Amino acid sequence: MTQEKALISIIGKPSQYKQTSYKFQGNQGTYYLSSQMLDQEINPNYRILIAGMSLLDDVKNFNCKDYETCSNLVKDYLKENSNVDHNVGPFARTASKIIVTPNVFGNKYTQSKPGLDLYFNYVYKQVLDYLLSLDNVSEVHLDVTHGINYMPVLGKDAITLALSVYSILKNKEVNFSVYNSDPYVKDAVLNINVIERYTLDVRRSISNIVSPFFNQNIENLISPSKVIDGGQCWYKPKLIMRVATALASGNFIYLATKDIRDALECVENSISTINLKMSNNLIEYYPSHKRQLVNVHALCKVANDVFYRGNGIALKDLEDLAKKYSLNETIEILIRNEINLIKRVEDSIPEDPKLLDIIMGGDGLKKCNADKRNLFAHGSFERNVTYLWKSNDEIYVSYRDCLDNVENQLR
Repeated sequence: MTQEKALISIIGKPSQYKQTSYKFQGNQGTYYLSSQMLDQEINPNYRILIAGMSLLDDVKNFNCKDYETCSNLVKDYLKENSNVDHNVGPFARTASKIIVTPNVFGNKYTQSKPGLDLYFNYVYKQVLDYLLSLDNVSEVHLDVTHGINYMPVLGKDAITLALSVYSILKNKEVNFSVYNSDPYVKDAVLNINVIERYTLDVRRSISNIVSPFFNQNIENLISPSKVIDGGQCWYKPKLIMRVATALASGNFIYLATKDIRDALECVENSISTINLKMSNNLIEYYPSHKRQLVNVHALCKVANDVFYRGNGIALKDLEDLAKKYSLNETIEILIRNEINLIKRVEDSIPEDPKLLDIIMGGDGLKKCNADKRNLFAHGSFERNVTYLWKSNDEIYVSYRDCLDNVENQLR
């Protein structure tokens, strides 16, 4: 299967760009966009152009009243090559995706509550959705040369989060490179520099997704009332924290049986909804939502799409999840050791669910009374809360009626 490449370019105000000589990997050319030079050398399969809604200022006699219509006007403006004051048309017309973001610009383009989070969240969701529509992207190249103010920094962070989710959902490594040219000097040849380059594998991606949830006071910060302005989304912050703890610690039994689809759906709907209103030539984006909301989305998306099974999970599936998605090798070894112990008593596992403690020769008197240390130390196979049974010659695992007790340990 052919591995594909994507080139992402973040731009600011193209009417200010001048023809410039760029040099990259020993080759030199004259372009309005450094991304055009990179395009020649990288030869990407997909090109993504990220611009701001504030480019409406450069659209002559624009008339629009909703986000989609205004966004389409900006896209058309960027694709034009005549009767406009820029020369990015050739690159824009070859772009497979143009993302027009709700960027804040002075007091003319604002969001309903102060901040820049809508820009971050929109870039994350748009890039993620587009990448997930593709199957084989293994290289992503990001050019931040032409972005202005906060756009390159927040854009890079949002794209990194999107790539982390993509890496996990596709179970593949993604090579990520970030470029920026030398500062502009008239008549100078500007080098295009690699300012960052690394590989996002699944373990690094999982770390990117769970790490925000272990900061101080994060449970309060991810409360729906704090992250969504006027939205109807509802979820319990404790649930999100438990999912984060389970993913970080390798408790795939919990993730396989805990249904979080309602939480994912409401968060998905919230970050997918954006509009604008105009008054006296001023534009305000709404509704506002905080950056923490996409952290919740990333976590729930991975937990639901990768791990959720329903009432139980096959032991062989757990072994596969441990191999692919454990945060580190230690967690993988813990889980696989417990699985090996269970395989040794396979003949004692009945067709009806039975507590692991009883299968191992215990009396089962501590049913649904998990020891927190043992829950983590034994790769989530705590004997007093874990049930095993056989179906169609497969061993299945679940917490069943002890799920609430396990949740109390995941705090």
